[in-house]
Amino acid sequence: LTAVATEHAGTPQGGIASMEAASALYRAGRYEEALGHFETAQTLGGLVGSMALNGKAYTLESLKRFDEAAVAFQAVRTAANGGAKEQASIDLGRVYEAAGQPDKARAVYEEFEADFPESSLLADVQARAAAVASR
Repeated sequence: LTAVATEHAGTPQGGIASMEAASALYRAGRYEEALGHFETAQTLGGLVGSMALNGKAYTLESLKRFDEAAVAFQAVRTAANGGAKEQASIDLGRVYEAAGQPDKARAVYEEFEADFPESSLLADVQARAAAVASR
């Protein structure tokens, strides 16, 4: 996959190959390598770029680069709608918690409650908000 990604860099096929390589490397715990492929795929924009940004955010979180992960999850959240925006909000709050920024996490969870009052994930988010508030 990495050879295909390199050979077809800058094309949709190369972007898809980069995404597939990044995903495989991520699953193997090879986060630094995965990050490079997600960043390459992200440059293509469109659906592949959006998926790559999301993968990049999770990879940065796995690398414990929480500030960078927060920026990436915020970008995903800003660009997303519906369920994808719900998940990006939860991910952003989780990263803020991991970064030791409970006020930011709580703010994200409160926004979630306001933005998605009918969400099936609302009870989980409310529990996370309560846990953050009790620390």
